[in-house]
Amino acid sequence: MKLSIIEYMNYIGGSKNSKCVEEGESILNEQHLILAGKVRETSCADYITLYGLCLQTNAPNLNPYEITGKLLLGTSVTVSSMLCTCKDGNSGKCKHVSAFLLKYIREDVETLEVISETDKKWVTQRDLMKDVPVAEMPCFSGKIKKTKITIDADSVLDFFCRNLPTSTIAMHRKGNTKGPSTNTVVEEMKK
Repeated sequence: MKLSIIEYMNYIGGSKNSKCVEEGESILNEQHLILAGKVRETSCADYITLYGLCLQTNAPNLNPYEITGKLLLGTSVTVSSMLCTCKDGNSGKCKHVSAFLLKYIREDVETLEVISETDKKWVTQRDLMKDVPVAEMPCFSGKIKKTKITIDADSVLDFFCRNLPTSTIAMHRKGNTKGPSTNTVVEEMKK
C-alpha cells in the first residue's frame, strides 16, 4: 500500500508549484534523505511510526535533521502527524517532511525498513560525509563529460612568464636572480 498523491497534497497543503513540494522532490532526487523507515516497537496493524534523517541542504556537514511521524493504515494510508527538527519542522510541512512523504508515494509503506535505536546512533556525521567524486554525485549524474587534456609544462611556464614579467620565476628565467627593481614593478603596474 502506498501513500496517495491526493493524501500527500492534502497534508502538505500545496500544489504542484508549491515551494515545499518542489524542494521536497529535489531533496529526494538528490538523495539527501539518508535514512527512512518505521520504528519497530511503536508500529502496529493500525498505524506505522516513522523515523528518518535528512541532510541539511545548506550545511550537509552538520548533523542531519530528524523526521518523525505517524501514518494511519486502513483502506488507504493517511498522514496522522509529522515533525522535523529543522526551523520550519514544527508545522510538519517543511521540505524535509515533503521529501519523506514523497518517498512513500513511490514506495510501498508495508515494506518499510525497520529503524532500530542502534541504526539511529550509528548514522553519524562521520558516516554521512564520505568523500565522493563530483562525477558520482547524483545531482551531477549525466552532466559531466570527461575530457582528456594534455598540458605542456613549458607552454604553461611561458604563458605565466609573459603575463607576469615581474614574478620571481620570470626574472629568474631572464637571468636576474635579484628580483625586479621597484621602478620595474611600478612601470608594469601602470600598463
